[in-house]
Amino acid sequence: MKKKFLAALLSCSIILSGCSLLDINLGKNDTSSEESDEDKDSSKEDVDNDESDDKGSDQNSEIGKDEQSSDDNETKGVIDLADFEANKPVFKIVQQYDRQYEYPDGQITLAGEYDLESLMLLDEYKDMYPELDSVLRQRADENRKRYNDEIEDFNSDVATRADSDTAQGKSIHNYWVKNQVIVLRSNDRYLGYYEMVQDNWTTGYLYERNGYNYDIITGQEVKLGDVLNISEDELNTILCERLRQDYPEDADELEGAEDALKDYKYDAESGDTYNWCLSYDGIHFFFNEETLVKGSLFGNHEAVISYDEDCVNDEYAYDTSKGYCYRRTDLTPDTIDRYSGGYSGLALYITPEEEGSDYASALSIAYEDQIATIDEYYDATCIKNKYDIVTPEGREYVYITVAGFDNSLELFVFEVTDNKPKACGTTWFSYAEIGYMIDPDYEGEAIPSDPSAMVFGNGSDLMGSVSYYGKYKVGDDGLPTFCGDFQTISWVCSFEGADIKTKADIDAEIVDENGAVTDKTTVATGTVVIPYRTDGDKFIDCKLEDSSIVRFTFSSTSYPRSINGTEMNDLFENLCYAG
Repeated sequence: MKKKFLAALLSCSIILSGCSLLDINLGKNDTSSEESDEDKDSSKEDVDNDESDDKGSDQNSEIGKDEQSSDDNETKGVIDLADFEANKPVFKIVQQYDRQYEYPDGQITLAGEYDLESLMLLDEYKDMYPELDSVLRQRADENRKRYNDEIEDFNSDVATRADSDTAQGKSIHNYWVKNQVIVLRSNDRYLGYYEMVQDNWTTGYLYERNGYNYDIITGQEVKLGDVLNISEDELNTILCERLRQDYPEDADELEGAEDALKDYKYDAESGDTYNWCLSYDGIHFFFNEETLVKGSLFGNHEAVISYDEDCVNDEYAYDTSKGYCYRRTDLTPDTIDRYSGGYSGLALYITPEEEGSDYASALSIAYEDQIATIDEYYDATCIKNKYDIVTPEGREYVYITVAGFDNSLELFVFEVTDNKPKACGTTWFSYAEIGYMIDPDYEGEAIPSDPSAMVFGNGSDLMGSVSYYGKYKVGDDGLPTFCGDFQTISWVCSFEGADIKTKADIDAEIVDENGAVTDKTTVATGTVVIPYRTDGDKFIDCKLEDSSIVRFTFSSTSYPRSINGTEMNDLFENLCYAG
């Protein structure tokens, strides 16, 4: 039986993040797109993903044809802007991940955490955006190679350090290597994200942010000199003024900023290059340790140039009235006893079940003296990602995922419009393992970028245990509400090498790719069926070996499920159930 059974028991320890599919597979022909892990650093990292104003295009290229996409960048599979708006790509985050625990005196202690995240396109988009897929896939492959090269030595060093700490009566030192992807903009033509790197294993301590920017249609890097209409000297003046304004406590160190930036060029291949990233709110510039003051342990700094400033070309601006989402890197949870009402920003608090317990009975968000609380029992160590979701109407929400048992994810939702916290409630989803049936090495989870087309996963025993995902929008109550016709099946529990086959002749309907019924049929005994999509309740569509699609409608949706009055186990062989 596959290793996936074990994964169901380890969901709290497995962090996945991912994406969704083409609108036709999500059941709609409107736009669909998604984005966005968390970590504690820098209150200025509330960075987000965005959409920019793509105004007009003379391109009339068809999907899949080779065509000139810009002045001199020829791409295959070029899509014009009209088609792009209807088929904006969806991204997923793929992880190379391991945790190592030690057990001094019988106590479970996390001693090592190795986590490399990579951003990728959902497989359904790779032929539409082949150049971008190639760029992102190369980065994912580099992370995979690094993981394979380092993980054995990492685990060995973790065990050695833990043994040494235990022998000396010390608390076990926790090693970590983390590369987290924070997508700031992906809901229009331009992709902007940065990788947040933290490492206390290969170095004493490393923390840095590195930005990446791409034209999604052409796959080409976006050039800072195209985004801005000012010289490098003028940009440096703005950046230095911004840094002194935002970091007055570092005024002495910043005295060397102008000199450190004087040789920076827009078109530099390496060396003195700007480290920047497009976001929903502007252009973020990152200055890692020793960037501005050579030879000094200088903290990480960030400067932002907003899109409404004259130095930014209009083509690269983002229209926030379309709504946007971003992954929050603040909101590191504290215990409720630390709440005083005096903090002038959003803060997250847990209410421990009892002192010293990992389990909590409530989760709260506060802004100054206003606080909203959701009473719910959960494991506080399993709090995962936090996203800010802003609708086109201007409503703002914080979505927080908490891993549960058997691959489940509980979503806590708070409204924070105008910094007035309000508890909306919780709902359940699950890891969808998107891409597993296509290439298990690159499975991942969806990240939101469009409040009208977020992707969430689910799972149930429809035909054995299956995982699936679909398109959701922010509902009137702030919770995600399903807005598609179908959910795409991304994982099917199975016995190694055993196909699901019919045990009897079964009446079914023939449907097309859009889900329209075209005819009736009888699926003969011994036919191999591959679960393909579902509405999550009343029917399941399966592909046959000739690529045709048949729909089985359930006559009973409660346990045990049945078709035409006959239980599933009597109709199909090799059904596999996780858990």
